[in-house]
Formats: sequence, C-alpha cells, structure tokens
Amino acid sequence: MSRALYLIMLSTLCALLPVMQGGCQQRGYVSRNTRAGESRAALLGLESLQAALDQPELAGQIRALGQGQQLRHALADGTGVLITRERGHIVVVIDDDGDMPDNATGPDGDSPRAACIAVDMDADGSLDRTIDYDDLDGDGVADQMLQTYTVRSTWGYRPFLVVSRDFDEGPLRLWSLQDYGYIQQLCQWDCDFGGDGWFAMFARDRGRWNATLECPFCFYDRDGDALAEETVRLIAAGTRLRSARYSINADNDATEGQLYDYDVSVTCLGSAEVPAEAQETLTHRSGNEIGPVLRWEDAREVVRDADWQRCLLIWDENDHNTAADKADRERWEGILNAEWRGFPQEGGPPTLTLNKRFELDADFSGRMRLYWWPADARLHLHGAEEGAIEVDFDYDGALDLHVEYADTDADGFFDRRIVSYPGTDLPDRRLDGPREYATPGASGDAATLPLDYEAIAQFWPHEMAARSQAAADVLAALQATAQRLGLPLHLEALNFYEAATPAEFAYIDRLRASAEARRYYREVALELAFAHLIEDARGAGGIPAAEIGRLVSARELFDAGDLVGAKERLLAPAGR
Repeated sequence: MSRALYLIMLSTLCALLPVMQGGCQQRGYVSRNTRAGESRAALLGLESLQAALDQPELAGQIRALGQGQQLRHALADGTGVLITRERGHIVVVIDDDGDMPDNATGPDGDSPRAACIAVDMDADGSLDRTIDYDDLDGDGVADQMLQTYTVRSTWGYRPFLVVSRDFDEGPLRLWSLQDYGYIQQLCQWDCDFGGDGWFAMFARDRGRWNATLECPFCFYDRDGDALAEETVRLIAAGTRLRSARYSINADNDATEGQLYDYDVSVTCLGSAEVPAEAQETLTHRSGNEIGPVLRWEDAREVVRDADWQRCLLIWDENDHNTAADKADRERWEGILNAEWRGFPQEGGPPTLTLNKRFELDADFSGRMRLYWWPADARLHLHGAEEGAIEVDFDYDGALDLHVEYADTDADGFFDRRIVSYPGTDLPDRRLDGPREYATPGASGDAATLPLDYEAIAQFWPHEMAARSQAAADVLAALQATAQRLGLPLHLEALNFYEAATPAEFAYIDRLRASAEARRYYREVALELAFAHLIEDARGAGGIPAAEIGRLVSARELFDAGDLVGAKERLLAPAGR
C-alpha cells in the first residue's frame, strides 16, 4: 500500500470516529458537534448543563456513580438537576419548574409538568438527546412533549425533533418511549395516538428545524369520548404537503379492548402549499424556531380544500382494519393503503386488499367528496373512475366474489357493476344503473357530501343497520323459496360468519361483534345464494319457468337496492 493511500484511509477513518457508536470513548475523543458542525449542547439548549458536566469535579463524581445511584447538583443559574447512571447512559433530570422534591428519583411524577430529561447515551460526557415536558394550560399535567435527537434515533443518524401535544384526558398521555427513544414496534401501542392531539416531525437543515415526514399527524375526538373519530396524516417538506390520509370511524364503534376502529380512508397525492394563515411556529428551549407547521385546528379544512392530483378511497367492508402482516390490532394510523392499480402504497404497514373496497379518482375531479348510491347502500368516492371489492370471506386465499365498479359516462358517479364469481362456473353479471344518488335525509338535490365525520355519522350507521336487516330478511325469504323448490341454498359465507371457530379464523369473534361486518357477510351470502339458486333452478329440470322468473325478478330488485321489494317478490303467492 502506498504512503499516500495509507494517509487518505487514515484521514477518512478519523473523520468517521465521532459518529461511530462507542468509538469516541475508546479513543479518548468525544464529539461535541453534530455531523453538520452544530454544537449539540446549543442545539439542545443545554450549554450551561454541558459546561457543568465538563467540570472535573462533577465529572469525577458522575464517574463514581454506581448503576442506579444519583446525585443532585445546582447549575450556575440555580436550576436543580438530578444525575444518575442507567443502562450505560448518563441521565440528567432538569427541574425547569423548581418543584422537584428532595427525595425525587426522576421527573415530577408519572406525567411531569415541566421537566427536561437530558441523556448522554454513550456516557462519554457529551449530551446527545432531550425529552422536554411542558404544561401548556396550567392544569398540573404535561400536555406537550418534545424529543430532540442530535446524533441518532429511529429516524436516522441526523438531528431530529418530534413534538407531540395532547388536548384531552384520554386513557393515554403523550408518547411512550423505550430507552429514551421511540421504537415503533415497542412503543406505538402505549402512545396517545387518539382523542384530541397531534404530533409533528422536524429535521435540521441549514440551521433550521423544518417540517418533514409526518408533519403533522392529527387526531380528533368529535364526540367527547376521548377516542378519535377522525385522523389526518400529512407528509410535508417544509410548508409543502406531499400527501394526506384522512380516516374516519364512520359508525363510531370500537373493537373490544382497543382504542381504534377506522372504517374509511381517503389518501391524496400531489403537492399543496400550507396557507400562511394556517401555519404556526414553535420555540425550542434553545430559542431556535421550530417550523412553520400546519396547525392542528386547520388541518382537515386545508386537506379538503387542497388541489391534489389524485386520491384513493378504502372502505373497510368487514371492519377488520389490521396490517396485512400482523392482524392482531386495529391500526391507529387510519386505513393505510396497499398499492392499487398504479396508486402507490403510502405509509405502512398496509392493510389487506381482501374484503376492502378500493375506489380511485385518478384526476381528483371529485375533490375527495362522497355520495350515497342506493343501489348498494354504500358511500362512494365522487369522481372515482373505477373501484372494486375482492371478497375472500373465509380468508382461505381464494377469491369468492369480485365486484367491479365503473363510471361509464364520466359524470363522477358509478353507474355500472360487474359481478363475477371466481372458482365457479357461474356467469359474470353486468349491472347498469340505477342512476340515483341522493343522500338520505339531505335537503334539496345535494348529491355529494364532504369527507367529514359528522356528515357521515348523522345517517350512515342507521342506513347500514337498516340494509343489514333487509339483507337478513331477503336471505330468509330465499331460504323459504329454496325449500319450496326442493333445492339447496349456498350459504357458506353466512355459515362461516356465524359458526367458524377461532381455529379457522383467529379474529372471527371480532367480526361477529361488528354490525358492519355482519352487514357485509349477509350481503356476500345473499349475492352468492341468489347466483347459485338461479343457476341450480335452471339446471334442475322441472322447475316452472314462473318460479325461475320470480327468482330473477327478485334479484333485479336486489340489484337496484330495493330489498323490501325483493323479499316481497320471493314471498308473493304463486301467480303474482
């Protein structure tokens, strides 16, 4: 190896030493700066504390501490601090509000009012992260948490900042951390991602804390139950929004033992500037400005008013909004879309595509508004050119039913469905119309409504329940018809829903407890039962043409959304 090459390699290695975990203390070198050359202590707003830690006497006392031992110290300005060694870290609790009791072993109780936890993760004498708690409304409980990382975190080897705010008295408070940092798989289910609140992320760039990634991620409790009925997740770069996901718990139910149960989500892609009047900035303890960032109070309106390029609706038809790779919990983030027909996955982990309804507005012509289609008693995405439901009712990996939606005249409303029955010899069906789209209870001829919890909740749960009962009534009439004709009735979907064991599907009890899932399974069963019974009647021989005609006309009424008429047609006396 040449001397010149050796010197180059040595120079490169020396430059890397400050950011190699453990490398600093092993070689007697401690970096006090970030990769960009900013002082860590200044970035954390802890110059006086860092100066105290650098004093030989205090540094020696800290080195002498055993695991879990503590010492108290007063900074030059009189601020009290509590210093301890913990799991290879040096942890300093800064008593910002001056009320730390003499026997304190940590921050002011479980939810500190005003305290800062500063951590030297490598115990090398250089502080590298803080967790600040603030009581913004003076009620004695912290409602803002600010995590500042100068070296490394879940979000990479760079300075990073996360602000979270909690506006309610719900079952959780702010964020839960592991080893003084956020690790999603370990922390997410103990964080307060519900009720009224938000969090926002910021990266350090050119001497500023700029909005990045999820900024903000907002939660809204619309009925005062301390649970979120709406959540809005924005991806931002500075004041430029790149995507939005707006999710709603449309029927305001809850999965037993869980805090989240979102039913519908619209994800938007494009580019939108945050209006100046909807921006706010925050101030770090260092004095540095954070942001600007979209205000929690304005996020929903800004998302609905923005000129996005395209959007995708997902409706959780069977009320089982879980990750595709881990189905044990309802997701707190809303409904995360899988890639669908060229619309990319946004965030993760994505939901399953099975038993969900996807609808794509490829040009954002419908501006993320919804409409009610009596034909299938569902809310659809206005402007969507196409949509589909892929049904696998027993989760065996084989499709049982496929419904394709289309807007053939480009007026923003679906007017055609193609129903197919994978794995069978049943013929596909093309259903055109009906072209009626009035929202139940709406005044005038308003055909669309905003993506908003109150706009949906005032009628959709009632209409969903009514449709579910009507489907049950038609199924009963169909059973009576099949018995009268001496033909079997294919009710595999309903039998699975009502009788499957957890060994067959681990979460079947959740589905049975859900009114939305019950409606879904009844309608899937009804569609399949009609299709099989009509084909069986046609192929059986000896079934009067009038009886076959009765079945066909009843199904036509079902296709048009008239389930009462379908039931009456099935039960009408012979000859009528």
